[in-house]
Amino acid sequence: MKTVCMGNTNRSIGVALIANILSMSISLGVSFLLTPFLIKSLGKETYSFFPLANNFVSYFTILTVSLNSMASRFFTIAKTSGNIKDANSIFSSLFISNIILAVILLVPMACIIINVDTILNVPVKLKSDVEILFLCVFSGMIISLVTSVFGIATFACERMDLYALQNIIMNILKGSLYIILFCFFAPSIRYMGLVIVIITIYTGIIQYIFAMKLLPDIHVSLLLFEKSKVFELFKSGIWNSINNLGTSLLMGTTLLLGNTLIGTAASGDLSIVQTLPNFMTTIITTIQNVLWPHITVVYAKGNAENTKKAVIQGQKILGMITTVPCVLIIVFGKAFLSLWLDLEDASYLQILSIITILPLLLHSTMWPVYALNITNNRVEKPAILLFITGIINMILTIILVHITSLGTIAISFSCTVCCLAYYFIFIPRYAAQQMQFPWHTFYPHIVKSVIFSIIFIIVCIPFKSVIKIDTWKMFFIIGGIAEIIGLFLYFMIVLERNDRIWMFSQIKKIINAEEE
Repeated sequence: MKTVCMGNTNRSIGVALIANILSMSISLGVSFLLTPFLIKSLGKETYSFFPLANNFVSYFTILTVSLNSMASRFFTIAKTSGNIKDANSIFSSLFISNIILAVILLVPMACIIINVDTILNVPVKLKSDVEILFLCVFSGMIISLVTSVFGIATFACERMDLYALQNIIMNILKGSLYIILFCFFAPSIRYMGLVIVIITIYTGIIQYIFAMKLLPDIHVSLLLFEKSKVFELFKSGIWNSINNLGTSLLMGTTLLLGNTLIGTAASGDLSIVQTLPNFMTTIITTIQNVLWPHITVVYAKGNAENTKKAVIQGQKILGMITTVPCVLIIVFGKAFLSLWLDLEDASYLQILSIITILPLLLHSTMWPVYALNITNNRVEKPAILLFITGIINMILTIILVHITSLGTIAISFSCTVCCLAYYFIFIPRYAAQQMQFPWHTFYPHIVKSVIFSIIFIIVCIPFKSVIKIDTWKMFFIIGGIAEIIGLFLYFMIVLERNDRIWMFSQIKKIINAEEE
């Protein structure tokens, strides 16, 4: 008997995309309004400790990924093939293992909280606030770890519309909490940690409710715990841990290096600069979270050709939605930063933003390809090479900071060069090889998107040169016109006729779904 996902599991990708784009838009809107408010209330040096605390969470995530990163993949394949017993065993084994892992992590977390002023450059007046911030952020991670198993439900049942609904409510709640705490109490970074705790508790509860609704025949039981399942998850996931370690060395140590090598002011600049790339990463991740379950389900059915089509289709969808905004940030980023953060001269930060966002022009069409490696359970070589690339980035960064006067530019430059080398040269070739496709299978759309980006930058330059953008009204008018032009050019130049027909069919499904 097959495990049944309760509710409508036949919703189109288009409907899920719309729901998640709405969720993402609300998330970006909340961040857009809150970030300058928080930076102004706290100061950029104080604010920088919040992303630093989240970076430490990402370091601990390296350990938890070994168990959790492949869980959705194995559970979805078991569910799709109708093996209820196996699916229940994976679910229960993961939940129990995460509780044990959470208890183990309490020790190093406590050590970091106690010694945070030794590990980082923390002003004396901020010591207690930073300690409370780290305590709250770490607590949020523990809660998220314990409840993460319930998040498998929306993935396995391809109900990413529910995932979007969860995030919409979460972002509205987060924005409301920040406004209440910072408006009615003296501004303090400790409140940002408190919000994290509240949000993760909410998310855990909602994920549990969805899991009970979507997977009524899946439950947690000590009797279903199997060491073999834990070992299977760990054996596959350990490479994702190494991969995350490489990612942290490559991209997750930027603020830490800025804080320790240059100072709190440098980490403050980098924390501001990363907001725009982080906005884009949010967009990319949102769309990818919709596409990946579909790729996994198609792969589980055993048709390699259909899997290839699903991945390439994912490249095209993700590229169309994210490449144009990336270009707009490159062209109009200075005007945005000046208006958003009330900066008199945003030129320096814009240079850092451009350097930081360049890899995203590749990521936008590469992520479905990378997801295929995870779905295909072929992550060993990518993980090892990414770890080596991360080490090279660290060494190169330290050398550049010490032998040049580039400062924060050296940190961003080193990361970007290493990212481009890894994600463009290796990942697409490796994914194709593991599926026994021609080596160039996933390159055409990547190359097309890069060429389009160059052309679109040239098209946008006259807007920037001729029209002075010094108000939000002018920014949104010019940016909106450029966005429409970019989407039209991408739709007509980069996409093929069959892609356009498929896009129109998805739009029709969305309209029909709304009418129903």
